[in-house]
Amino acid sequence: HSGYAHYGVEHLRTWTINDRELSISDQLIGNGSETSAKLYLHFDHNLTPVIKNNEIILPIVNITFSSKNQMILVMQEYNQAVEFNKSMKGKMVIVKFKESIKTKFIPTNDTTNSQLFNEKLA
Repeated sequence: HSGYAHYGVEHLRTWTINDRELSISDQLIGNGSETSAKLYLHFDHNLTPVIKNNEIILPIVNITFSSKNQMILVMQEYNQAVEFNKSMKGKMVIVKFKESIKTKFIPTNDTTNSQLFNEKLA
């Protein structure tokens, strides 16, 4: 999309879904300069994600990140709106990256949970 054109950056996103995973590839194309960005993932207040290397581990899905450049994953709290005028603290993960990143959502080996994940994608 061209939402960052005023910064001289074009954002390209490709989605791929197969039997075992959802993959999202993001590429930032700039005017010859190094391009950096942040990817934000917000989680429900009932979930406690675990960061291990370049992966977020959750009960039914693992989220992995890969890039040709260094990435930094940071967990922070945010205020999740749970109903009108009421919020609860939830977790979000911020992934700092340069130029490109590939994000994969891979169901865990639990067959029941994997089936639920695939049904949600359908």
